[in-house]
Amino acid sequence: MGVRRAAIAVVIGLIIGLFKTLRNECKSNGKVQENFQQIRDVFDEILSREKEGLAFAAYKNDELIVDLWGGYAERAAFREWDRDTMTVAFSSSKAVGALIIAILVSRGQLQYEDKVS
Repeated sequence: MGVRRAAIAVVIGLIIGLFKTLRNECKSNGKVQENFQQIRDVFDEILSREKEGLAFAAYKNDELIVDLWGGYAERAAFREWDRDTMTVAFSSSKAVGALIIAILVSRGQLQYEDKVS
């Protein structure tokens, strides 16, 4: 039994190591305004460590300043992420809710200590 468990542990360790070292060779696509090039650099670094793909867009004063995407929409099928790839955004409403509360607190319309019922 001891050898079997050790063999299973080694196999699991190898699998975990494979997933941790798997790098994404896809390049990012899209556009970034010239003075926001550092955002592309950070995006490319994050993309290189992702097993799948990702996208990011940012607006400033109603103008699209960053529109980036890259990686795989479906890695097993080698289907790359494109500009219109749809995805699921798990738990994204938590961040939006926290941001709204922070804005209300900064405007003095709410306090973190207020009771909610």
